[in-house]
Amino acid sequence: MFDDASANVTPTSGWANGSAAAADDSELFHVPTGLIIVLSLLYGTISVVTIVGNALVILVIAKNRPMRTVTNFFIANLSVADVIIGFFGIPFQFQAALLQRWDLPAFLCPVAPFVKELTVNVSIVTLAVISVDRYFAVIHPLRPRCTRHVATVVMTIVWTFGLASALPSAIVYRVETRTDADGRNISYCAAKWSEFSAERRIQLARTYQLYLVIVQYFLPLIIISYAYIRIMRKVWMSNAPGAAMDTRDQIMNRNKTKVSVARRSGAEFWADGRAVAVGESGARPGYPRCAPASEEFAEGFAISFSVLNGCK
Repeated sequence: MFDDASANVTPTSGWANGSAAAADDSELFHVPTGLIIVLSLLYGTISVVTIVGNALVILVIAKNRPMRTVTNFFIANLSVADVIIGFFGIPFQFQAALLQRWDLPAFLCPVAPFVKELTVNVSIVTLAVISVDRYFAVIHPLRPRCTRHVATVVMTIVWTFGLASALPSAIVYRVETRTDADGRNISYCAAKWSEFSAERRIQLARTYQLYLVIVQYFLPLIIISYAYIRIMRKVWMSNAPGAAMDTRDQIMNRNKTKVSVARRSGAEFWADGRAVAVGESGARPGYPRCAPASEEFAEGFAISFSVLNGCK
């Protein structure tokens, strides 16, 4: 998403330095005009649909009292995070890759990656919370359900966790101005761990990326997978009297399954992006470069699965 040169500038929100090992460090990735047009249309569409779709989810839940259940409260919280992703994560994710520089106000340099990491953390952890809520509703139906007060406390913890996890992005990102091979001064939004030695900077960058891989992918994946596997076994293997679902419930469950499958596909893209980020956080120091637009689109495509939250 943003620029980095690993010893001084390390990736914490996207893929960058070292992507083309054979290229010279002072060479920027070339983005063809046709690709700019195509990806601009795709990103613009994704951003608009994400914002509008999830805003409608929030509006429907807020306007209809019968829909103000604990589960829908979690879904509304998820949609809030995804609306923010639509405003901040997707547009800023893409502009640096297209322009190969940072032309936005300097204060947005730390804000953009911070907000992106915050909302991604909140969105993914909320999905895990929803799966746990569904798990107890299906596997332990006689236990007391989660109350609105408990749900509010849980979401407060989720947002606090998201803020803490995203804080390093706000601390290390800043606008850097470098002179390219043609003598032009170009500004970049770059992550700088300048207080530390080169080896320590690389270690910190890798540690942070590894942390994000765990909390944004592996832990939620384990929780969600376990919960829904148990739910599927309970629903599909139960033939007891009264266990059959009516047509409406069956349709709802099929729709939820479709969304779940699509999200798992998005999870694969997100995992690939995080894995690349960990590997490249140790790339050799050099001239900061933006990631290729095609790679940025792959990561943005994973983020854009937030559009599907409006399909529930």
